[in-house]
Amino acid sequence: MLGAADIGDLPRDPDALVHRIEEAPRPAGESDELHVFDTISGLLRTGLVPSDLRAAMYRALATLPDVVVTEEQASLDGRTGTAIGLPHWSRTEQHDVIIDPTDGAYLGERSMQTRRIGSIPAGTVIDSVSVRATPVDDQR
Repeated sequence: MLGAADIGDLPRDPDALVHRIEEAPRPAGESDELHVFDTISGLLRTGLVPSDLRAAMYRALATLPDVVVTEEQASLDGRTGTAIGLPHWSRTEQHDVIIDPTDGAYLGERSMQTRRIGSIPAGTVIDSVSVRATPVDDQR
């Protein structure tokens, strides 16, 4: 599995990036699509991905067969972003990576119920993480 130490060596071409991730070790039985989505989500969560690689990652996610891109989805901290989501194999929930459409900043992630199950209506956010980055003036 790829981690933070691999970030500097990852290709900036979306197709090459997908291929590199697909070739990396993964949990048994995990599909290529889920492996790519989970790997990119995990790398974005580190906060260490430079802007050129983030852009390639977003383009790579958009090439995955079942990915759903939804404009103007609000994260829980009130910032509005674009959600790039992968439906769960059960089709009852979807995991979204949320980005700022103006500058490509990673805003966070969420899992959302996609259809009603019992008393939980479709559209209910069942888990979320938001990220705020603050520039540092002096790195000494």
